[in-house]
Amino acid sequence: MVRRVALFTGVTGQDGAFLAELLLGKGYIIHGIKRRSSSFNTGLVDHLYKDRHEDDRRFVMHHGDLTDATNIIRIMQETQPDEIYNLAAQSHVQVSFETPVEAAFEQVGRRIEWRGTAIDEKGMDAASGRTLIEIDPRHLRPTELDFLIGDVTKTRDKLGWRPGISFDALVAEMVDADLVLISSEARPAVKSARRPKPSPREVQPA
Repeated sequence: MVRRVALFTGVTGQDGAFLAELLLGKGYIIHGIKRRSSSFNTGLVDHLYKDRHEDDRRFVMHHGDLTDATNIIRIMQETQPDEIYNLAAQSHVQVSFETPVEAAFEQVGRRIEWRGTAIDEKGMDAASGRTLIEIDPRHLRPTELDFLIGDVTKTRDKLGWRPGISFDALVAEMVDADLVLISSEARPAVKSARRPKPSPREVQPA
């Protein structure tokens, strides 16, 4: 059977990772493009990755930048995709970031106040004044559109589409999932930290 090939931009993001996993389940071969600066943030696709020396490797990552047309063309020529999914980047970063972040902190009982502007902007705990969010210049994108926002009016009017989950419910579900992940990652460390010291009889001479 000939497997279909899909090429993704933004594969390390939430939408890209979920769609890639869905298509892998349908037998696809997935090629994902990620910026080199995204190397630290691959947690959503780490479970899909296989070493290149393993058999049946159907999830492959490529370094690329959408501003580098030559690089993108090379990747397309190498992968020969049947389908392309462009899921890279939310463009109005401030709006797409601040609103869900505020909602996420509300889920754990904290209210965010934004202070400062541009790179000096910080998200502060309204009750304590403690800094909870600040910008790390290492993660700034070299290029960004000034403004881009989606409009689902046509989809609703023409196709009768309606969202299956509200914004607040989606944020709550994501926060709950992160809390479970944090708990599961912290548990082995706590267990290791509490491990009793060996008795003198258990210590072997060097």
